[in-house]
Amino acid sequence: MTTRYQELENQVKEIQKEIDRLKKEEQESKLPEDFNRGRVINFLKNPNKHDLKCAFIWRPTPQGHDYWFYIYNCLCHSRYKVPKKAIIQLQNWVIQSYQEQYGV
Repeated sequence: MTTRYQELENQVKEIQKEIDRLKKEEQESKLPEDFNRGRVINFLKNPNKHDLKCAFIWRPTPQGHDYWFYIYNCLCHSRYKVPKKAIIQLQNWVIQSYQEQYGV
């Protein structure tokens, strides 16, 4: 038999799960801090370390600092291809930045 406090504890756990989900969703839908659309577009056209470094602050992104730093370091190798997942994320942020600017 479940006690009243156990029922409440279960409800709190479910509510906390929903709070965590909403926080994650909100973080993923925000543009990165100091997002520079021009630098991102330049990087998408011609991936290079300088544009990636100046495009946004890496740490607070959903991918985190280590993810972008790894890409940054790998750009030294001529055969390195930026992961499709990163390209798609950058493209999404560019689109989002236009939507926010023009209210679309």
